[in-house]
Amino acid sequence: MYLNPVACFEVSARAYNWRVPSTSMIGPGGPGGDEGASAGPESRRTPEDIHSRLVCRLGRWFRPEWLYHRRHIVSFTFPLYTYCACKQPAVNITVSTRMDRWAGKVAVVTGASSGIGEAIAKSLVASGLKVVGLARRSERLEELSKKLEVQKSSKGKLYPLRCDVRQEEDILKAFDWVEKNLGGVDILVNNAGVGSNKRVTEDSTENFHKIMDINVIAVAVCTREAVKSIKARGVPGHIININSILGHNALLASMPTSLYSPSKFALNCMTDVTRIELSEVKPAIKVTSLSPGLVKTEILEASGFSNEIFNVSPYVEPDDIADGVIYVLGTPPTVQVNELMITPVGK
Repeated sequence: MYLNPVACFEVSARAYNWRVPSTSMIGPGGPGGDEGASAGPESRRTPEDIHSRLVCRLGRWFRPEWLYHRRHIVSFTFPLYTYCACKQPAVNITVSTRMDRWAGKVAVVTGASSGIGEAIAKSLVASGLKVVGLARRSERLEELSKKLEVQKSSKGKLYPLRCDVRQEEDILKAFDWVEKNLGGVDILVNNAGVGSNKRVTEDSTENFHKIMDINVIAVAVCTREAVKSIKARGVPGHIININSILGHNALLASMPTSLYSPSKFALNCMTDVTRIELSEVKPAIKVTSLSPGLVKTEILEASGFSNEIFNVSPYVEPDDIADGVIYVLGTPPTVQVNELMITPVGK
């Protein structure tokens, strides 16, 4: 996953009311690009000749020009091997630190028994959240819950609940359980999804209904119930929809996918509509679409595709998508990531 470290820093700096004028990208050996440059005296701290500098590395060197503050230069260290070189003492503010505000909060993750959903559930538990994992395969959820309980790195807890998201009654029961036992939902990750290897002109009506029920209708129902809970308690919230790059460009598909791509286009639109509807809600309820490329999960085989595709096409891992979820949740309260695409390098 590639994220511009300068943009990350500027967004963070603005959130803390720091002055960060225009930035430039310079290469090693370019003007001012020598890593060992010494700092000037305190008296020279002016916009024209600043004594502290930020060096961010992610394959290239980035340096904000005229970055200054009265007392401290802060190093924003993301899990992107970004670091800061300054003469004054620095304070590290990481994405994991920002996740502290979600510690003890409740997250609902659909399709949590395997693949992307499992990876997201594990990451959220590790970040100290109470995670309600929803899936049809309750035995796999129970197994995952037991594994996380014995891991010392798990600060939170996973609550496994059997739920078939095609059944509205199951969804309503699950959210009712969350309200009664955990106090309500703060974060919803709509991850459950299904596909098909058939052509639209050849697939069955049953498959049409299945794809749309899981990929679209279930998302709408879960979102409605989560927003209802968040609004009733007057707390910040975040809705994250796991979409697909095929929800932005159907021509990227290298094989038939029936209504999978159309369903993801619908999800993309629904995400935008939901964001608009919630734009005036205070405290804010953020809405993010996270669109992966090819991910190595069980969904392909379950949808009738051969795993041979992973031998010929580049792919990302479920943990990469979980990292993206943690990233968007870790943004400052004043920042919203509307869309995040995660694809293999070169795609």
